Amino acid sequence: MKKITVSDINTCIWGESPLSFYFSFDGVFNRLQFFGSIATLNIILNIINAAGIYILTMFGYALCLYAMLAAAQKRMHDMNRQGSALILLLSVSCILTGATAQLHFLGEVDIAENIYLKNIFGISFLVYLVLQAFLLFMPGAKKKDMSKRSPLLKNPPLYFLICVIIYAIVAYFIRDL
Repeated sequence: MKKITVSDINTCIWGESPLSFYFSFDGVFNRLQFFGSIATLNIILNIINAAGIYILTMFGYALCLYAMLAAAQKRMHDMNRQGSALILLLSVSCILTGATAQLHFLGEVDIAENIYLKNIFGISFLVYLVLQAFLLFMPGAKKKDMSKRSPLLKNPPLYFLICVIIYAIVAYFIRDL
């Protein structure tokens, strides 16, 4: 019987190469790998938020959004689905949650004082959690079909750029609510 090492467990959860693991839209994520990627991304976001530097926070949210889209697409590959609706809902919820949380952590808005922001943050965060739970708990297909890809992610950098522009616009308007 082969002895399992910590390195084997890390490879199982986080893959061989961090760059291709987090930023590639090709391949498949099983449930454990998806959980590892989402946990790591959320820890990174919390550390970045704690720094309280606006530019660093904006860059961190954008980077994590890209990695989250890649993780969701890989997980959809594992389930043999295109997942366009899921990708769109995930993008919208990440944009709304991220913009609201970022401005709150930086002290520019107070979510507790503004009922609109409280509702936007609560609903978008709930949608985010439901989508993550769906991706985490749905079993993968026996036979993987790598040709299925969301039409939204045919050109991931372009879709990401559109999301970042929308994110900046939303953050600007949320500040004025």
